[in-house]
Amino acid sequence: MAKVGVNIKLEAQLKAEFEAFCSELGLTMTDALTIFATKVVHDWQVPFALALPQSGTEPPTVVPANTKQPDSDCQTDLN
Repeated sequence: MAKVGVNIKLEAQLKAEFEAFCSELGLTMTDALTIFATKVVHDWQVPFALALPQSGTEPPTVVPANTKQPDSDCQTDLN
C-alpha cells in the first residue's frame, strides 16, 4: 500500500518527550502514530476516554479506555 505524508504541529517540549518515549520502546514517532491510527480505524473509536469537566475551567481529562470511572453519586463506606 502506498504511504502518504502527514504533517502535525506539536509544542517543542511535547515533541521531544514523545520522541524520547517512542525511542525507549524502539519506535519512531511515525511508528507510534501508525499504531494509534490503525487501532482507531480497527475499533472505530479512540483507545482512551476523553472528558470535559462540567465547570469548563479545567483542562480536559484523558482516561485509559479500560479504566472504570466511579459513578458521581456513588459513595463508598470505608468503615
